[in-house]
Amino acid sequence: MRKSGFIVGSLAGVLLIGCGGDDSSAKAPSRDELVAEIVESAGVSQEEAECSADALFTSLSEADLAKVLGGGEPSEEGQAAFTDAILDCLAGAVITEAPETTGAPETTAAPETTAAPETTAAPADGVISQYAASAGATSEYGDDSWSANQATGAPTIEVCGDNVEAWASEMFDGYDVLTLGYATPVTASMVNISVSYTPGQIVLVEVLDTAGTATVVYEGAPEVIEMSDCPQLMEVPVPDVANVNSVRITVDQATLNRGWTEIDAVELIGTPS
Repeated sequence: MRKSGFIVGSLAGVLLIGCGGDDSSAKAPSRDELVAEIVESAGVSQEEAECSADALFTSLSEADLAKVLGGGEPSEEGQAAFTDAILDCLAGAVITEAPETTGAPETTAAPETTAAPETTAAPADGVISQYAASAGATSEYGDDSWSANQATGAPTIEVCGDNVEAWASEMFDGYDVLTLGYATPVTASMVNISVSYTPGQIVLVEVLDTAGTATVVYEGAPEVIEMSDCPQLMEVPVPDVANVNSVRITVDQATLNRGWTEIDAVELIGTPS
C-alpha cells in the first residue's frame, strides 16, 4: 500500500498535537483519542486511522515510541516495523472491504477495462453513453495498480477508499492531468466523473474534439468534501460540443493538502457526430 509514507508523516504531526509537541512530560493519547486526532488532522478514513493507531502501539519499541512522542523519528527498524504493520492492516481494512474491487489481475489489461457493451448503449433518442477506451496522465503511481489505465471502462469501485483499481498520480501534493480517449466521437452533453477517493480537488474539466481543440466545461477551486460523500459522481454538463472524443481532467492536490484524489471512471454522454 503506497499510502504508508503519507500516513506516517501525517501521524507524526498528529502525535505532536495530541501529545503536546516536544514536551516529554506530556501524557500520551489513548488509542481512541489518537484515532480521532488522525481522522480530523490527517484527512484519512476511520479504518485507516485505526490501522495507523494500532500499528503505532503494537510495532514500535518503547524507545522508538518515546522518540515519536518527543517530536522525532523512529529508528530505521522501527519505521520498517511500523510500515509492515500498517500495510498488513490496510490490506484487509481498506482494499478488501469490497470483494468486487480487489481483483487486480482482471484490471491489468486495457481491453478488459473498456467494457464495450456497457459503453455503447443507445436509447431510442440516439444518445449514447460510453466510458474511456484509453487513458494517459502526467504521472501515475504504478504501471498497473493506480495507473491511468485503471480509469478506463465502467466504474468498479463501490466503497470509498484508496484502491488499486483507480488512477492516482505519483505524488499526493501536486497538480496532475488525466486524459481519457473514447471510441465514438459525439456531440457531447454530459461528462460524469466517478471519484473513488478524496473528492473535491478536481479544478478543471475540458472536452477535446477530433481536431484536438479543447473546450473548458468546468473550472473551480478545490473544496473540502467529506469522505462520507464518497464515492462521488461529479456531473459536468457540456454545452453541445461537437466531435468530442477526449476528456481532460486536472486535479489540484497542493492547495488543500488532503492527499490523493483517485478517479475510477469517466463517462461521456452525447449523440454520434
